[in-house]
Amino acid sequence: MTHALRTALAVAVALTFVMGVEVPGGLAAEPTWVPFVLPWDDAAPGPTDLSGLNHVPAGRFGPITATPEGHFQAGGQRIRFMGVNLCFAGTLPEKDAADKIAARMAKFGVNAVRFHHMDAGFFPGGLIRPRSQRSGDLDGEALDRLGFFISRLKARGIYANINLLVSRRFRSGDGLPREIDALDTKLRHAIAIYHPAMIDLQKQYARDLLGWRNPHTGLTLAADPAVAFVEINNENGLLQKYFEGDFDDLPAPFAEELARQWNAWLKRAYADTPAMRRAWRALSEPPGGEMLSPLVPGQGLGAWNLERHAGSAGELRIEENVAGQPVALRADVRRLGRESWHVQLTHPGLKIIAGKPYTLVFRGRADPPRSVTVAVQQDHDPWSTLVPDRRVQLTREWREHRFTFTATADDDRARLRFGELGRDTGTLWLAAPSLRSGGQISPAPAETLERASVPIIARSGGRAWPEPARRDFLRFLRDAEADYWRTLRRFVKQDLGFRGIVMGTIVACSPPTVQAEFDAVDGHAYWQHPHFPRRPWDPEDWIVRNVSMVNEAGGVLANLSMQRVAGKPYTVTEYNHPSPNSFGSEGPLLLAAQAAFQDWDGIFLFAYSHNARWDAGHFDSFFDIGQHPTKMANFAAAALIFRTGQVSPGRELVTGDLTVDRELDILARTQRAWNMLGLADLGVAPTTPLLHRTAIRITGPSRDRKGVESNQPSGPAPDGRGPERASRFVSDTGEIEWDRRQRDRGVVTINAPRVKAAIGFFGDRAVSLGPVTFAPADGAPPLWRTLCLSLIEGESFSAPGRALLVATGDAENTGMVWKDAERSSVGRQWGQAPSRVEVIPAVIRLPVPPNRLEAWPLDERGRRTDALPARPADGGSLITLGQPPTLWYEIVTR
Repeated sequence: MTHALRTALAVAVALTFVMGVEVPGGLAAEPTWVPFVLPWDDAAPGPTDLSGLNHVPAGRFGPITATPEGHFQAGGQRIRFMGVNLCFAGTLPEKDAADKIAARMAKFGVNAVRFHHMDAGFFPGGLIRPRSQRSGDLDGEALDRLGFFISRLKARGIYANINLLVSRRFRSGDGLPREIDALDTKLRHAIAIYHPAMIDLQKQYARDLLGWRNPHTGLTLAADPAVAFVEINNENGLLQKYFEGDFDDLPAPFAEELARQWNAWLKRAYADTPAMRRAWRALSEPPGGEMLSPLVPGQGLGAWNLERHAGSAGELRIEENVAGQPVALRADVRRLGRESWHVQLTHPGLKIIAGKPYTLVFRGRADPPRSVTVAVQQDHDPWSTLVPDRRVQLTREWREHRFTFTATADDDRARLRFGELGRDTGTLWLAAPSLRSGGQISPAPAETLERASVPIIARSGGRAWPEPARRDFLRFLRDAEADYWRTLRRFVKQDLGFRGIVMGTIVACSPPTVQAEFDAVDGHAYWQHPHFPRRPWDPEDWIVRNVSMVNEAGGVLANLSMQRVAGKPYTVTEYNHPSPNSFGSEGPLLLAAQAAFQDWDGIFLFAYSHNARWDAGHFDSFFDIGQHPTKMANFAAAALIFRTGQVSPGRELVTGDLTVDRELDILARTQRAWNMLGLADLGVAPTTPLLHRTAIRITGPSRDRKGVESNQPSGPAPDGRGPERASRFVSDTGEIEWDRRQRDRGVVTINAPRVKAAIGFFGDRAVSLGPVTFAPADGAPPLWRTLCLSLIEGESFSAPGRALLVATGDAENTGMVWKDAERSSVGRQWGQAPSRVEVIPAVIRLPVPPNRLEAWPLDERGRRTDALPARPADGGSLITLGQPPTLWYEIVTR
């Protein structure tokens, strides 16, 4: 086919799409893949250079502070942060690379770097002195490298976010009890919230780091206005760890300290032991009728059921004369699924009443021995736990297990669940299972305030406690946690003199009323975070579900929006659609659009790099984006969207009122360790953030009234159906639309005066966004794609200006090997350089004639190559993308 004929056909195809007609035949051809590497040291000028968005140097207007309206400001002007994370060795580049890294970051629109995971690795993998026995022993050369890098970032207008406690491994060499050495790192950090000696260790580390004078700036880190943020303790909280069950079996030195503080709290709360006992209202009820199906040979299993999912296999039957037991349930697990819950033994059909005592008794054994969980949960969506998991050890010998409990909520459709059967193959038996209402729940006589002998109330286990006692323990944990955050915040602000923004942890791990006391509130989220079905962080055995978020109603972004606190700046300092998800390039664009619509104040992609392989030429891990071509190209587009306000904030604000009392009511009922509380718990529909701005409003100390507390109703969705079942959501500004009307073919569009974007499954149809239309070129694949046209200069696409157009699809590495047809894992076979990208053939219609339009494909450094022809079409122009192959283009109108 001649060039002229190809051009004529492309114009004809584009015009039919503009008129709303799909090309017959759909997507028959295979996508075209080409090598495309964005150089690690790229600082070349050109249309992809966004460094002009940064004021130079960072800190020139003094410390970053928060306004009464809840936004960041520098020198009286609002500032938004578009950041990245650096981790481990990535935080400490060698000096000859530091300025090149900073320059490239600035070029892509970065104005903040979060220094993460510096506190565990021995230099050069972190700040700690090699072979030191003390976990906070800072290495001099490491500090010098850090200080030099911060000075180079500062010179490029990039602020620093210093994290104080992320992966530090407190150890006995710090003067702590030797039992600390056997604990999980995150549990050590949770103990560090209440343990006095560990709090002192955190203060010393903060003093050594923030009080260190940087020879490359002449300032301590605490005094340097280019250090904008300090975070206290990453993804941690006392209540979070309690709800995870991690405090149920603490080593003696740490359990005793927590018990000491718990008894001291009780003495402040109650005049004496009788007053405490009256408040705790002991329960004692006679046994009720049997609630479980009897085990009768020859009469079937009744309500008992062995659930099997995701290819798992097993059998459930009744067996007679089992090792001395006349009859027992026998569950054989023969093949595992991907998750431990893919095999579970359940008994539905239970009616549970909150606050009423129930007693479960059974005899159990297993071959080989195994650990299982026992819980009562809803037998319907959202499958909430009504009685927390109890972990039970089953051995080869019969053993009786007895639990008395109360439920956190009423439910007419509940079920008993024996969980985690899908962790190992083998056989387990249950004999004489019985569940009845009734039982005794009360403190023991020896448990008194005078003796300070009231034990820690475990989340799970055989011991039952009255609900008021459990409620008191939650309030104690909340108070202890709040005291910790206040203590460390005060130390950083007052003792160390830091004048910037101090944050505690993410609000998903700590109560909103607690985190609202900080200068800003923070959140983290990942779409399809890597899952490790057997061993945590196994580099071979993992899964990243290969799905796009456009088919969800806001996905994790809607959930993040439901956690914001009104009147406080809101940041999301970790976000990603982890690799090797084929749709990962959507992440920066969707995040930026939602953040701008919700009027957030900072967003950080996780992560730029975990290592010092800056010039790898390919991506080789779940999270690093620095060498990921499509994510970095869209990062630049996202920076324009978010930092320059190309998407307008929502017009209406939907809030839910929250007091400490109401918060404790919710936490006692849900007991969620992650995403512990959001607007959904206050009655706001989960899809509301796609329609309006949303925030939790912290109110006074008294108990508030029940029900939804909002100043705007969430209302029906634009297609007239209820918000949960809707397939189309349009923001109240009209600029963002989530369209799921075609099953599994969702499209998210941004239609604002200075940005036009489409993200999703539209490779076989046109998307019209006012005067701009995106259409496929001759029905060419791929079906899923992103196209984002953002103005760098100018106010509209009809007026003179300059725009960056980014077109992305999938990205892989040379030699990458998929382990399954679902493309959910590559194990260790990430491949090698160069990275490769799908070419996106498309036709763009712009509202200016060809004599006013110029367009250039850009090379891997963002420099112009040969100009593309612009062809007339209905008073505007058509530009065909795809040849030469590239991810981005410059478009200039005169």
